[in-house]
Amino acid sequence: MVGIDLGSQLAGTTAIAFLNGDEVIIRQSNKGKSADDFVQNQLKELPVGSLIGIDAPLSLPEVYSKEALDLTEEPDFHYRECDKEVKAMSPMFLGGLTARAMKLSHHLQQEGLKIFEVYPKMVFQNSIQNRGGYKKKWNRELALNWVKELEDKFGFHLQSDLENWHQFDAILALTATLKIYRGDAQKVGDENEGVIYF
Repeated sequence: MVGIDLGSQLAGTTAIAFLNGDEVIIRQSNKGKSADDFVQNQLKELPVGSLIGIDAPLSLPEVYSKEALDLTEEPDFHYRECDKEVKAMSPMFLGGLTARAMKLSHHLQQEGLKIFEVYPKMVFQNSIQNRGGYKKKWNRELALNWVKELEDKFGFHLQSDLENWHQFDAILALTATLKIYRGDAQKVGDENEGVIYF
């Protein structure tokens, strides 16, 4: 099982958390190098059927998949139902990131991997007791305390150092993937348009 926090293509902010047995291993892309190549290279050894949770939109609002617009209704050109329910950013606002995530998902599914859109922020809100300081100035000690909470709840153990919020979000994405595997993940949205798991 894998959790991915997908960042900008060349920013060095894409982080991946792998679950191997009960050990979590983290890897992060390098600044100036393709994040998409990094992800595909990191995942190429995964066995068919592996579960991957990615923190990025994997679909567009339903209006874009229709043959023709039904102008008797007022379609939403910005948000999917799942985005509205969890107050996520619009896939359209994220633009290139959304397109990259959808392309990546397409290629990984062709290789027999199972991809799910996950939302680390909701995993965090549902799993952590004292939440002050999340996504503020990087605080390794605070983040490691939160990882300890997740370890106690979900039975995994971090084997890598923790260096930034991108890596922490990758652990949260992995937690969502683990919850999907166990059958106790929450999900919002419309299956025909897009679903977010957490």
